[in-house]
Amino acid sequence: MNKLPDKLQLDIMWTVATSSAIETGTRHHQSPWGCPIILSYTQKLIMTALYFESEEGTQFDTAIFDGYPDRTLEGVRFIVKIEDGKLHPTIHPDDSGYFSTLNEKYWMGKVTKYVQDYDVFSHYQNGEDVYLVTDEESEPVVGVVGKAYTWEEVLQRAKEQYQRNKQSVS
Repeated sequence: MNKLPDKLQLDIMWTVATSSAIETGTRHHQSPWGCPIILSYTQKLIMTALYFESEEGTQFDTAIFDGYPDRTLEGVRFIVKIEDGKLHPTIHPDDSGYFSTLNEKYWMGKVTKYVQDYDVFSHYQNGEDVYLVTDEESEPVVGVVGKAYTWEEVLQRAKEQYQRNKQSVS
């Protein structure tokens, strides 16, 4: 029979499991052991789509996007047009039969986000890779909070807090 982890091991597992939230910088994080962990709030990019560009430098305003970032949409093509600095995807007519079997509103919302986040476009006629050219501007950084701690310091504080909790229970 496997031995169940003790509280210290669970606390350490919790720290590791939440590390992605810590690394993304999405919010200030106060660990359960009382040590503030520094988080730089990420800069938000304001993107204006200018044009698509081929390897040869040809510019155009329409490209094809493969919905591969999501398994459900892998291989489903979308026609993406740049209008007023924004990317506007529509389903490729050849793939509309499959797409109509899905919750179209939900998945089109996902695709609209994917085209902003993934630069995987191809030429609408010859299928060659093309690149989205944008004019990105950063919003100012919101701020930095607290003191930076190394993982060793966080784990040491966790162990100390564990010992204090253990003593207060007994």
